[in-house]
Amino acid sequence: VTRWAAAGRISSIRTPGGHRRFRESEVHALLRGDQAVLK
Repeated sequence: VTRWAAAGRISSIRTPGGHRRFRESEVHALLRGDQAVLK
């Protein structure tokens, strides 16, 4: 998922501790191949 974020395929936010957080719905959409949800 981190690689997807680096490639711009999915959005992420950084916590103050430096961890990445991803929206569950975007991860599921990407796994399904549903590109319309990600735009």
